[in-house]
Amino acid sequence: MSFIAALIAAAVLGTVAASLVALPRRPLVPVVVTLTGMGSLGALSLSWASQSCQSDPAGCGMQRGFEGLVLWAAAAPLAVGVLTAIAWRIVAGQEANLKARIVALVTMALLICVLGFSITF
Repeated sequence: MSFIAALIAAAVLGTVAASLVALPRRPLVPVVVTLTGMGSLGALSLSWASQSCQSDPAGCGMQRGFEGLVLWAAAAPLAVGVLTAIAWRIVAGQEANLKARIVALVTMALLICVLGFSITF
């Protein structure tokens, strides 16, 4: 699998996981998806970190950087979903309708993008 394909797959899975965590009212599905996602990303990280690199130091550094990008492509949306689920439950309680939950998800994603952009520049 190429790096771009892995990055896209991780981002899509992370986004699906974020919506499964952020949108349901009952907490069972979000908790299960969050724990599964964290466990999967942790196992993948440990698996990649335990592999020895067969290249020169620069090549090894690039490989670790690409692996980190793939992990973050899935972990960042999952974190956005968790923060969104917490935020709308604090603000609106369990009676929040779907529109309020979607608005909270989009708002949280935009806030984190703005935060990341402001830290970068």
